Amino acid sequence: MTVNRRHDSGQQALRAGEHPTGVRWRIMILIILVNMLPSLGKINLGVAAQNIQNEFSFSTTTMGWILGIFVFSYALFQLPAGIIGDRYGPRRVLTLAILMYSLALAAMAIVPQLRVARWVGLAWSFAIIQLLVGAAEGFGPPNSAKIIGSWMATGKLGLGISFANLGIGAGGALTPVFIAWTMQRWGWRTSFWLCGLIGVVIAILW
Repeated sequence: MTVNRRHDSGQQALRAGEHPTGVRWRIMILIILVNMLPSLGKINLGVAAQNIQNEFSFSTTTMGWILGIFVFSYALFQLPAGIIGDRYGPRRVLTLAILMYSLALAAMAIVPQLRVARWVGLAWSFAIIQLLVGAAEGFGPPNSAKIIGSWMATGKLGLGISFANLGIGAGGALTPVFIAWTMQRWGWRTSFWLCGLIGVVIAILW
């Protein structure tokens, strides 16, 4: 709703003869960053999986469904994410989603200390946190698309979508290197803390 109001105001300003401000291009830069972030959740556990499996003596099967539940929740929440974004506005919804999966990523570092681990065990605790990460990250694609549609002219929607794709590609390329380097220096827990912190910073910028 906020994005649409800004878009309408911008169109009215152009009709009134005012010069464009270039705000949309700053929004597109933020779209790149927002679409880089989900790679932190998608890739982090995959890189850390062997360390976690060895430390907590998980079987390969157990580690497999912990990894797989992220993909399940990520896909499942795409549809409600779009509906909620239409209802409450993509800026607000994306901000909450980024904060949610950033905090969930940070929580991965302290799963054994969480109360839920005493109730359902370590494996299920890791799975529940991963489910939350995937569900929150599922809000990214539909709400990014809505923002692009609101800020980019009809004839430049393809260009707008390319900013989102650039973020996805850059995140997929840079995240494994960053996470592997972090884990090598400070351990797998620090990588989750840092990824959560990065997400909170981007949410504030957003």
